[in-house]
Amino acid sequence: RYKLAGDPLVIADVNDDPAVDTATGFFKDSSTSFWTQTIDAPDGQDVALGGAASMLTVGRTVYTYTGAAAAVNVSLTASEHRFHETNSALTKSLLGIDTATDDYRTDLLQWSRGVDIDDTDEDGSITDARRQMGDPLHSNPVVLNYGGTDASPDSTLFVATNEGFLHAFDTTDGTEVFSFIPQELLTNLDTLYANSGADDHPYGLDGPLTLWSNDVNHNGVLQGSSGVTESGEHAYLYAGMRRGGKNYYALDVTNRNSPLLKWVIRGGEGNYTELAQTWSRPQLARIKSSGAVRTVLFFGGGYDVNQDTIDAGVDSEGRAIYMADAVTGARLWWAGGAASGATLALEDMQYSMPASILLADIDADSLTDIIFAVDTGGQVWRFDLDNSGDDTVIAGGVIAKLAGSSTDEHRRFYEKPDVSLLKRSNGQLVYAVGVGTGYRAHPLSATTQERYHMLFIGDVYSPPTSYTVLTETDLLDVTDNLSPDLSGSNGWYINLESSEKVLAQSKTVDGLTLFTTFKPNAGSPESCAPSQGLGRLYAVSTYDARPLHNLDGIGTPGSLTTADRSLSLARGGIQPEPTLIFTEDDHPVILVGMERVTDIPLYLPLQRTSWEDP
Repeated sequence: RYKLAGDPLVIADVNDDPAVDTATGFFKDSSTSFWTQTIDAPDGQDVALGGAASMLTVGRTVYTYTGAAAAVNVSLTASEHRFHETNSALTKSLLGIDTATDDYRTDLLQWSRGVDIDDTDEDGSITDARRQMGDPLHSNPVVLNYGGTDASPDSTLFVATNEGFLHAFDTTDGTEVFSFIPQELLTNLDTLYANSGADDHPYGLDGPLTLWSNDVNHNGVLQGSSGVTESGEHAYLYAGMRRGGKNYYALDVTNRNSPLLKWVIRGGEGNYTELAQTWSRPQLARIKSSGAVRTVLFFGGGYDVNQDTIDAGVDSEGRAIYMADAVTGARLWWAGGAASGATLALEDMQYSMPASILLADIDADSLTDIIFAVDTGGQVWRFDLDNSGDDTVIAGGVIAKLAGSSTDEHRRFYEKPDVSLLKRSNGQLVYAVGVGTGYRAHPLSATTQERYHMLFIGDVYSPPTSYTVLTETDLLDVTDNLSPDLSGSNGWYINLESSEKVLAQSKTVDGLTLFTTFKPNAGSPESCAPSQGLGRLYAVSTYDARPLHNLDGIGTPGSLTTADRSLSLARGGIQPEPTLIFTEDDHPVILVGMERVTDIPLYLPLQRTSWEDP
């Protein structure tokens, strides 16, 4: 948790002591996390100790889906979907161990549901939990508030892991409410159980989570969770797989003790033949359909592993944007390539789209008006939604091509665009679309000149008459320019250093654009999570990329240099996106992971507002 210990704000542990070593950016060895049994305290930065894994028990409630037909509103509490060795529906075939013995099947299922099968009592009974869980490499947790009070909230945290399980934890004490593993990932368990080598660690549910909590009467209590149903109130959880597969799963967690598998979108088949690895976070939106408002999900077409190749050309899947019904998962609209048969067929849609997309309601009528998206071909897309009739009509096209054909120009976009409103010096109101490039599949690569781009896109309150395509010749190179004249340009870009790349979404606040970069050490081994390397936080003017603060500590604020655009972070490795924490006095604080950045002061006159999900 965060607390104000005078100044500065710090991350506190269960004992209310500072938990992070400011010199390294890692947890202190003396710190103890909130969900940690006494035997593991202090757990510090040792991920094998403490945390939710330490709270797991032998009697866990674990579900899967064993049915053969398409899953629609399936009660996971039904006996045939119980993840347990006594469930005969959980066959060797489903587990991918057709030739194994019955005893092996029993051991595999017990181990997979968290039983320490190597620790038995004298009578042979097993009483201890394995107290281990998979890695949530890219799946960020989401929290659902079912009610309670400010002092004692009744909340559940959901997170997915590469072991293949979607976990639900009680936030009060970290105990597991339930976990669910999709049928498609059951065959991974034998590989994990055998543990034959580091290369045998498969991906599972490594994708993003999206939560739709519909509190109809706005009383802060999800009525269905207590058995008293308020008409229309529900909570739906959507999970992608990232490199684990091509599916999206929807769970009804309105009653967390009786979850439903609401639906499954299976990529590569049916109405989702173009859907590749599901990297893109489903984004909730509201559109009009037959004169009524409908809640939908927008998501990119996913990642084509063709892009794992440095000199990859056009892709064969993932070249799409989908709109699905948030309740049923049915495809309602999609944009695809010229010969795809899509609702909106676009010749330039030739590259996979793993990034999440950006939605905006520019006229505050609760309906989505505009979409920005990016692809692995270095292209930026804009789609405009016309909600004036009984049915929303969507038009769009590519608005920027920012990559070239050579290896050093093969810039790819993996992260969601950062979009804000900006009034230029000539009075023009534009969308400031910020996005950086970085080869996510090869973060140690130094073959491409990566860049951070800021595009100024007009036609804010109405669609353009045509979708003009910008190239880097339309943008001003401000890498070494601290007094740029942008009057004749449609934006700017900064060349990053050799091997430096943007691997997270940027964030713009009050004319200041923040983004992190990663620069690997020379000679680092090829790895998706190198242990060392330089992490930087950039803080530049959204208008022209000028430095606004003396970040290198040299000279005076009136004599800033290009070195003042960024600062080195204490913690190495790939950096997450910057986060703003708003304290009780409404003074924003910048965090990158666990590290508080004190060299970039924000003195914003903030006004507290409220919002609700669709």
